[in-house]
Amino acid sequence: MNSTTAQKAEILAPAGSFECMKAAFLAGADAVYAGGAMFGARASAVNFSGDELLDAIDYAHLHGKKFYLTINTLLKEQELEQDLYPYLLPAYEHGLDAVIVQDLGVLKFIREYFPSLPVHASTQMNVTGPYFGRELKRLGVTRIVTARELSLEEINRIYQATGLEIESFVHGALCYCYSGQCLLSSMIGGRSGNRGRCAQPCRLAYETDGIKGKKYLLSPKDLCTLSLLPDILDSGVYSLKVEGRMKKPEYVASVTRMYRKYVDLYLEKGREHYHVEEADILQLKDIYNRGGFTDGYYIRHNSKDMMSIDRPNHCGVAVGLITELNRQNIAVRITETLNKGDVLEFDVKNASFNYTLGQPMAPGEILRIRNRFQDAQSLKESALRSMEVARIRNNALIDELNANYLQPEDTISVCGEAIFCEGEKASLTIRCLDTEITEYGAVVQKAQSRPLIEEDICKKMMQTGTSGFVFKNLKLHVGEDIFVPVGELKALRRNAFETLRQELSASYQRRDAVLPQKQEWMEELEDKKDREPAVSVLVSSMEQYRCISDHPSVTRIYVELAEFDVPQLRELLLNGSAGIYLALPYIFRGETEKKMEVYLELMKSDRVSGFLVRNLESFFWLKEQEASISGKNIISDSQIYCYNRRTKEYLKSLGIDENVCSKELNHRELAGFCDASAELEIYGAIPVMFSAGCIKKTGSRCDGKTENIRLTDRKGQNLTVHTVCRYCYNILYYPEVLWLLEDEKDWREIRPLSVRFSFTTETAEQCKNIMDLFTGKGNGTEIQRGYTKGHFKRGVL
Repeated sequence: MNSTTAQKAEILAPAGSFECMKAAFLAGADAVYAGGAMFGARASAVNFSGDELLDAIDYAHLHGKKFYLTINTLLKEQELEQDLYPYLLPAYEHGLDAVIVQDLGVLKFIREYFPSLPVHASTQMNVTGPYFGRELKRLGVTRIVTARELSLEEINRIYQATGLEIESFVHGALCYCYSGQCLLSSMIGGRSGNRGRCAQPCRLAYETDGIKGKKYLLSPKDLCTLSLLPDILDSGVYSLKVEGRMKKPEYVASVTRMYRKYVDLYLEKGREHYHVEEADILQLKDIYNRGGFTDGYYIRHNSKDMMSIDRPNHCGVAVGLITELNRQNIAVRITETLNKGDVLEFDVKNASFNYTLGQPMAPGEILRIRNRFQDAQSLKESALRSMEVARIRNNALIDELNANYLQPEDTISVCGEAIFCEGEKASLTIRCLDTEITEYGAVVQKAQSRPLIEEDICKKMMQTGTSGFVFKNLKLHVGEDIFVPVGELKALRRNAFETLRQELSASYQRRDAVLPQKQEWMEELEDKKDREPAVSVLVSSMEQYRCISDHPSVTRIYVELAEFDVPQLRELLLNGSAGIYLALPYIFRGETEKKMEVYLELMKSDRVSGFLVRNLESFFWLKEQEASISGKNIISDSQIYCYNRRTKEYLKSLGIDENVCSKELNHRELAGFCDASAELEIYGAIPVMFSAGCIKKTGSRCDGKTENIRLTDRKGQNLTVHTVCRYCYNILYYPEVLWLLEDEKDWREIRPLSVRFSFTTETAEQCKNIMDLFTGKGNGTEIQRGYTKGHFKRGVL
């Protein structure tokens, strides 16, 4: 083992319900993460509300475990300023161990008003490198939950730069998009992943050129990293996170116990004796898998093998082969041991049915059942013969998990010492974890007839019933010829357990929350009502630039750096006008940083007026290039979410001069806190996904050439996938372009500093027509594709 952090590790399990939490702890989890009634990224989970949340915190502490609360969504102004404090205060005072946060405004709020609450930076913050990591440490974050896309080397780089606890996902569902950067569900139906309501359109079927038929092209396999655990721990990861707050308790128990087994094996025996048994992988597949498992991005940037393109849900494990088929019957040769109650799935093309076994079966036996395909006659025998049959429910495994982790008596082991001496108060001292209490009862009397003996007292005291405690050992000191009524023995034990419970809870409680004061925001006071907004344009080609550069209404041009090589950029800066801003890549990682070095000299040019940053990793990298940014403006794009004033004030404090309005807030919400440093996008293709995955590679045709690829959904709408091969990520664009030119009255009420046109694939003629329409010089020529107002009118829930 190469890292001292590998000497310890935390297994962090999901708890979508109280039952899941209990199963996780019984299976070996050190901590759970869960959502409450508000602000969690899994709004559809059972979650914990009111007193149940406080009971869950107590339960975790009584068992020597930790409970982390998710507030990993973006909060609107009123939610942050009026709702968050009363929501979080009871849990904070009750001893909540940590909160997981996405919103930078929420982070600032919690550090100010809940000073002793550890804050974990959610994977939704999209932390991809050490520059942003160091800033989070400065802000008081104690743990970083890394982006799922990072390699082991990148994770170690963050750990070495910050020294913070690192939490990384090791098992469960993978998102196709960088976490926190997906607007696909939001744009399709208003269910925003940034608000905990993702409808998972990535798990639907799509069509594209080069891949035959409808496939689940945005659906990765589930993550399983048992084979990589030594490397993950050695990279600096402390907390091993299991995804699955929407999963059942038996899933949580099964996965947790397996990672407990192998973490303990590595920590006790080391790398030399570390080996993962195939039977354990099979058991995990039995519980849930999508087309098998992948070990994720830890040792690769992307791969076709990471995707489950044939189905998006549980596919079970293969347990048999169809050997005979006719219109009435199907025969299956069994290849694995099956149990009574197992559910088998017969699936071919668009037809399927399930069959529940009525008796156990052994490998080699033949199962004969009625053909239940609805259109059995049209199914060709050749299509089904030798087809694998899958088990999608292992009934014996479910029963075993229920018996061991969902139904056992739930008790906490304690050590006790009781003293019963004539003329003195009976006493019971109990030790649990690091807590010790002593409870006193009535004065012990001299026996009038038959005295109590030690065996009688021990029997009564050990009957702990439904108290939740059990004596691991109990020392008794019993005097001679004494008598204590049975009722007093029970009361002594009962009161001692209640005192212990209170003491254990009290040791975690806090009373240092700060009462929020009404904020007086430092707004720019100039008269903005009649001010004419400036006009910014984002260009993605030299053709677009040449068309726009001389347009009289344009005051600022953003140059999409990923689309221009060094000679092109040099030519543009040499011959272009002032007001040029360089738009940095949407995703900024270690390899991106290296590739950006070739632009450093050009970034110093006087022709470069500023920079458009899309993530805080690139912003803090940029700040370290002092010679390049001296005297230049920095604008944060809409991917750096600004849902509330606190986030806006924080970005200003960093030296970010302007921010681009969030695409998920409507015009009324924007008007509530938009000031003279905001830019509003009124035209442009809407990026709804940024992915380390690659559609071209999924189709086995990666050639390293940037291009646009068609992706057709089930309704026949065409989304565009833009492959940014220079920095190796894909951008998925919504089928309709944002078009707010007809909503001028509404967006003028927001009083933005500037409005923006974002050009991606438009020709020079299209760019000119759109700009002429804006300035009133156009002839009504419409754009060629459909358009949308996005969330400008409707907003998100």
